Amino acid sequence: KNFDNNTFEHHSKYGLRSSDVVDNNFTNNTFTNNSLNIFMTNSSAYQFDNDTIIGSTTGIQASSSNNLIVRFATINSSSPSVEINDSSSINLSNNSILNDIQLKTTPSSTINGNQILNDLIIYSSSNILGIGDNNITNHLNITDSTSIILNNNNLVDNYIYDTSGSTISNNVLKKLILINFSSSGNIYNNDVDNVNSTAFNFTNVDSSSIYGNNIQNTTLSISLSGGSTSNTIYDNWLKDNDFNLNISSSTNNTIYNNYFDDRTNSQKSIADSSSNRWYKTYACGTPNIISGPCQGGNFYSDYYGLDNGNNSREQGDGIGDEPASY
Repeated sequence: KNFDNNTFEHHSKYGLRSSDVVDNNFTNNTFTNNSLNIFMTNSSAYQFDNDTIIGSTTGIQASSSNNLIVRFATINSSSPSVEINDSSSINLSNNSILNDIQLKTTPSSTINGNQILNDLIIYSSSNILGIGDNNITNHLNITDSTSIILNNNNLVDNYIYDTSGSTISNNVLKKLILINFSSSGNIYNNDVDNVNSTAFNFTNVDSSSIYGNNIQNTTLSISLSGGSTSNTIYDNWLKDNDFNLNISSSTNNTIYNNYFDDRTNSQKSIADSSSNRWYKTYACGTPNIISGPCQGGNFYSDYYGLDNGNNSREQGDGIGDEPASY
């Protein structure tokens, strides 16, 4: 059924209450100042388009309601604006959401193109097909979830715990905290600028690739700690930070072809208290991070050595020869 151009207002309980119903469409409706604007349970294949849902304790509250679509809506409530539990294949797209979104056990869902003026909170969800092109003005918090794709968002503070097999890419953000992040994760092509804190704070991060990130003007670019192991850190541009990379209590990581530029040459901007490899096997054919012909180690702005072929090395390959170590 289709419900178009209606106003549901000033009810002591619900603007819409749906239980054990399927396949309804709501377009250009206004739900306002109901105690709870929209409440759904065991109701699947609902679609909301261009609705205004404002002035209540909760805007949309749904449980066990699969294939719910909410698009081009304006949703505002005291807290949260959207709360969805135990529902799969949720699609929230191109909405203006003026308070929190809370999703718990919502596998195979999509959250794209939204303006979220507070927090996005996700618990116990797998195979989130995309969190993309959103502007989230406060916190993103993801816990106990797998195979999350977080791409091309404008973000501030991000906390991701107990998550595996996930990708974090092409985002503009201020802070990324990963704890217990594992199993072929990818963190790449993210931008962090002008932050008076640690940009990437990673604890017990395993078997992940961290590459192509641009981090500038922070207190600390990347901290890797707490038993983080078997990660590859490469092609990152770390510039004008107080400290670039600090590794502690973490082993078997490989760090190569990164650009380490000190804000000041009075002290080193990298530290490693563990056993890690700061180079890869020497190879030519793919340019290094400063466009030299060969790759091997990393670029350090305070290395003033020569590429002169000494120490039985190749001259002119873009790899420092004298001294041969940093």
